[in-house]
Amino acid sequence: LARHTDLLFYREGRTGTVIVARDRADDRKTVYVNGVSEVPVSYPNQLCFKRLGDLGPLLHPNPDDVLMICFGGGIAAGATTQLPEVKSLVIVDLESSVVEAARLLANENDGLLQNPKARVVIDDGRNYLLTARRRWPVIISDSTHPKSGDSWVLYTQEFYRLVRDHLAADGVFVQWVPMHLLRTAEFKIIARTFQSVFPHASLWVDQGIDANGQFVAYTLLVATPGLLRIDVARLRERLSVAAVRQDLEPYGLHTPAGFLDGFVCGEDALRHWVGEGPVNTDDLPYTQYETIYSEGPDLVATQFVEPMEDLWPCLTGTGAGEPAEQLRAELSLRARASRLALLGRIEEACALLPEDGRYRQMRRLYDGGPQYVRTLLQDSWNNAPALNFLAGLRGFGPGDTAAATKPIYERVLQLDPENAVALRVLGAIYLGAGDFKLAENYLRRAVNREPEFAASRYNLGLLLAATGRGAEAREEWRKGASASHESAAAADQWAVCLTREGRVLDAIPWFQHALELQPTFIDARLHLAAALHQTGHAAEALPQVRYVLKLDPENHAALRLLAKMEQ
Repeated sequence: LARHTDLLFYREGRTGTVIVARDRADDRKTVYVNGVSEVPVSYPNQLCFKRLGDLGPLLHPNPDDVLMICFGGGIAAGATTQLPEVKSLVIVDLESSVVEAARLLANENDGLLQNPKARVVIDDGRNYLLTARRRWPVIISDSTHPKSGDSWVLYTQEFYRLVRDHLAADGVFVQWVPMHLLRTAEFKIIARTFQSVFPHASLWVDQGIDANGQFVAYTLLVATPGLLRIDVARLRERLSVAAVRQDLEPYGLHTPAGFLDGFVCGEDALRHWVGEGPVNTDDLPYTQYETIYSEGPDLVATQFVEPMEDLWPCLTGTGAGEPAEQLRAELSLRARASRLALLGRIEEACALLPEDGRYRQMRRLYDGGPQYVRTLLQDSWNNAPALNFLAGLRGFGPGDTAAATKPIYERVLQLDPENAVALRVLGAIYLGAGDFKLAENYLRRAVNREPEFAASRYNLGLLLAATGRGAEAREEWRKGASASHESAAAADQWAVCLTREGRVLDAIPWFQHALELQPTFIDARLHLAAALHQTGHAAEALPQVRYVLKLDPENHAALRLLAKMEQ
């Protein structure tokens, strides 16, 4: 809890301490459980909660009775109750203090605790299912993080089997899955575990801009009784109900195309993307612990572009003629916008849908984020870790970002003269400005402070190369590529050095290593494709180029390389 927050609620419950805080900078509330931010009431979070609460019931032909495991802030559950087809909603949570705290979120959760449809049960979610003697048409899991001590049990094969055994024959199951604090391999373990019990699984992503102006994303895994089929006519009718429309319109979810644009892929593409590998079980819950699967690349939204596919084949009841063509065109446009947003190209995504309420709000938050960050900087001017975090956020508005962040990192060094982050970043800033003397001073101090951090060595190598010390630069890149805190950029740069020396076969494993660290590193993937093509492995090079063109269809370097390979 920082100086710019007010404490609205504090309760030490039987299983956790629950806090509700209000951020004075933007009047945003957040629910903390045991010190962890579980329910940040920001725009992209609420968008995700709304879709989480409504997706399962809207996919089901008769969602009269719904079970939700985990209460959170009640926002997802509140959205569920707005659907007239839902006659009863049971919400199970372990901690009663969370429910008490939700009274402060009545505006966000649609007054859930006063809704006669909803009944809250204080119990362990798995235990409740284990002792239940009935089935539900829709079950929703709003569980927290798979690494948390009380929620990892809601991401195992045994839990999914328990859910399956309590679903009606035509039942739908939806689970929220976070992206933060997970590596790509760990996320794939969760998805693989889910699909091992629910073979007809689809992946959905909710994304948006938070108060910091930063891009955030969350995912939903959806299990259906057969191949995903969505009746658009029924969906349109349900979304047209006044209460539902009013609840969803601020988030652009009130039309069929707007509600469906979170779709990423269906079961076959998901199965291909996650590949073979382990699954979580009660005896061996990989994702709860730090394992070899925690050592790979961080999970970033860009990676969801790889399995993306067209939703149209999954739709029924689309009608014919011009209305159907308009729907298909809108879905295609929204898919393009989602792809751009996942790639981090927010301004381009917003430009595609300038009149859409959600994208207008995203652009407003994107542009306003720097001002919010400046407000927090004033409260954190004597806190070096906080300054490092804030300076690392996206931009500070128009102009030179380096010029805006340099005084912040200089302040960090006043507070902590050997702060490795500040040394590393200031070195990069002065390198970019062409002040090689100051840049070398900072970068060498950074390398001395953190010799195993590859990014410092990578930048030091760039400086040495720029000042005519090629042999020294090559050595820094070699050390950076081999460092324990590995950098994809360092591995790629070292491989480029080997290529220039004519050692193309030696370079290929380093390019591959860079992609293991950062699968969406376009330059490294093109370098690998060129090296494979040069050594006579065109069949292996082609998928690398196609991968780049899926991420960026207009990438000129990839198109030139593809033309060369086709010749």
